Parts: sequence; structure tokens; C-alpha cells
Amino acid sequence: MTAFAYPVVVQWTWSANGWLAAQGYTDFAGSGIVHMTGGVFGLVGAIVLGPRTGRFDTLTDKREFAPHNVGMVVLGTMILWFGWYGFNAGSALGIVGDNNAVTQLCCMTTTIAAATGGLTTFLITLYLEKMEAVTVLANGILAGLVGITASCNSTKPWSALVIGLISGIIYTLSSKTLKK
Repeated sequence: MTAFAYPVVVQWTWSANGWLAAQGYTDFAGSGIVHMTGGVFGLVGAIVLGPRTGRFDTLTDKREFAPHNVGMVVLGTMILWFGWYGFNAGSALGIVGDNNAVTQLCCMTTTIAAATGGLTTFLITLYLEKMEAVTVLANGILAGLVGITASCNSTKPWSALVIGLISGIIYTLSSKTLKK
């Protein structure tokens, strides 16, 4: 994937003579390029491999597939979220002069979308399944981060909230659909 597929997608979008770039496609920090390409390949891989053995067997104890260390899930999510600031704001290529406003906007929209994505998934799960799930909250945060990455430099704060909300809903519905 990294040798053949990814370079083609990068050339289409980030190169000055790429056909998507020529059509006006913009992707500030790589959400469409990095996350969508990886996500599509991950989905194809999951479809090819199929479900884990025993995952949906009625005789298997469902606790066997529960997260084994929720603390590490939360720690990993917080580390990724922290790193996302360097990625999104760092894509402005500086924090002085005109880039200072862009960097601040990137950080603000990144925070809003991540928090909204996490809260959305948490509240949907709480409402539908009558249970609290910290791992769902963590995945919702990551969904919000992925959703805001491409437009974090030009999104208004209220739009970041909507992006986080939609990202959380899409993650929750997709996760439930793939588990069936």
C-alpha cells in the first residue's frame, strides 16, 4: 500500500499537477489522503479476512473480546490527541505572523471536534445500550480528530462542532453495522 497506492493518491491531491488538485480539491492536513486511504484499505482487509474466529458464535463468552486494558486505551487516545495538535497545527508550517491565527484555529477546531465526537458516541451508547463505555468515548474522540483534520485550518468553531457530531454518529453506526 505504501509503495504503490498511497503515492498515487498523494500525487493526485497534493501535487500541483494532480487531477484532484486541479479541480480545486484541498486537504490541509491529510484527512482524505491519509485517513480515507488507510480506512478503505483497512475495510478491504477486514472484509477479506472476515470476522475473528468465535467473535459472533453464540457459545463464546463475549467478555473474551472486551478490551483487556481500558487504562491503556485511554492513555493511547490521549497521546494521539496530543500528537494531533502537532500534526494539524504543524501543517500551518509556523506559528508566527499570519500563521499564528491559522495555528490557533487549527488547535481550537481540533479540540472542539474531538470532544464533540467523543461525547456523541458516549451519549448514543448510553442511550441505546444503557451502558457507559470509556472505550467508546475514546473511539469517538479519534473519529472527531479524523473528521476535522482536512479542514481544521478553515473551519469555524460551530462547524467543528457539527463535524465532531457527524463523525461520532458515523463511527457509532459503522461500528454497529460491522459487528452484525
